[in-house]
Amino acid sequence: MRKNAGLVATVLSGACLALQTVTVEASPEATLAACQSGVAKESRRYTDQYLRTVEGCLGKISSLVLQSGLEPTAAVESTADRCVRQLLRLHVAPGETARTGSPAARLQDRILRACDRDAPGSNAEHAPEDVLGVGVLDQQLRAGDLGDWCASFEDGGDVNDLDGWTSCLESRLTCAARESLVTRYPRSVEWLSLLDQAITPLAADGSEDATAALEALRTLVNAIDRDADGLPDIECSAPPAVCGDGVVDAGEQCDGPDLDGASCLTLGFTAGTTDCSVGCAYDTSGCFQAKRAFVTSERYAVPVDFNSLAEADAICQSAAESAGLAAAGLPVYRAWLSDAATDAIDRIAGITAGTFADTRGTIVKSGGFGDGLPLDRGIVYDEQGVEYSDIHGPVFTGTNRFGRKTAAHCANWSSGGASTTKGTAGTVHSREWTEGGVSTPCSVTRRLYCMEEG
Repeated sequence: MRKNAGLVATVLSGACLALQTVTVEASPEATLAACQSGVAKESRRYTDQYLRTVEGCLGKISSLVLQSGLEPTAAVESTADRCVRQLLRLHVAPGETARTGSPAARLQDRILRACDRDAPGSNAEHAPEDVLGVGVLDQQLRAGDLGDWCASFEDGGDVNDLDGWTSCLESRLTCAARESLVTRYPRSVEWLSLLDQAITPLAADGSEDATAALEALRTLVNAIDRDADGLPDIECSAPPAVCGDGVVDAGEQCDGPDLDGASCLTLGFTAGTTDCSVGCAYDTSGCFQAKRAFVTSERYAVPVDFNSLAEADAICQSAAESAGLAAAGLPVYRAWLSDAATDAIDRIAGITAGTFADTRGTIVKSGGFGDGLPLDRGIVYDEQGVEYSDIHGPVFTGTNRFGRKTAAHCANWSSGGASTTKGTAGTVHSREWTEGGVSTPCSVTRRLYCMEEG
């Protein structure tokens, strides 16, 4: 009976064990929550380990100085070997992100295992994008939202991936640990500076450990005593924006000559010059709305590509809309062309008044076209703002400098065998830009000038 009872117990025990080893797959939501709690846990652990590492050195020096009465220099010299071993754990060699076995290495490894399903040993089911805030889960961590804040620090960077987040996290935790360190040890800068003097000869004698520890020590001292005056001045908050230093900081639109890539065009105007105000905000007083004039990016032949003024106008309108200069037919763009019955100056509304700018925002003609005067700047940019590759290349016009028809206009833009007056793109000459000579035959491809009405 006892044997049977034992057998039953063994079977039941084995069954229970089998049930316990059944793996239940966690949901992405559950592993994302575990990622968040893991980060909080590992952050506390990292800060504690960093402090204990440095305190393993400073604590001993403090005891010898304050309790045993040794002079600081003597106390530091007697603990130099111990401090080398402690500081060695903080050293990061060139090309490495953390020393193997160091607090930083453990932090990175444990967070990636909890948060990155592609990391070795990870049980995560969520995607890295769910951590950054660009994934598919309804609720995400949105670590990517920290990007601008992380980048505002001197040692910061963008949070475009999990490595960027862990790097920012390590940086901020390290700074917080150092702040705690100098608060606990008011004489930390003094003692660590003496330690530098004690370790330097060891490094000079060829000790690799001493050399690595010295690098870690100097990184620490430079962080807690930034102005090298022997007193701690560590600052872990983002540096305040300084308007007038020529660098665009958070909260500033611009700073001095640095407009952060802005121009009148990007700010919604068509021409002018953007400046930066004394308050580091955009000054758009030099910006204004001008009508646009451009040369087409494509070349066209008569009558294959167009055979009337209306078809040429349609080419200009299509080019303008494809470049975002117009939409749904407005504003209207027309070709700078005349035929036997119509002058360009009469068929393009508003062409004789106002200011015209190219697609880069530079004024090409003040006071309108048709006055016979030189241009302010040659029309060399196409609808996309790309410079005409063949500067001084030919452009169909059939129009003189006063905006009137010439005798040559491809037989009213219907015959490829006829000739036409052509302009020369890029020139400002009062005549050359629109009547620079005769091009024959009209079947040869040429570009068009396009003008905005208004």
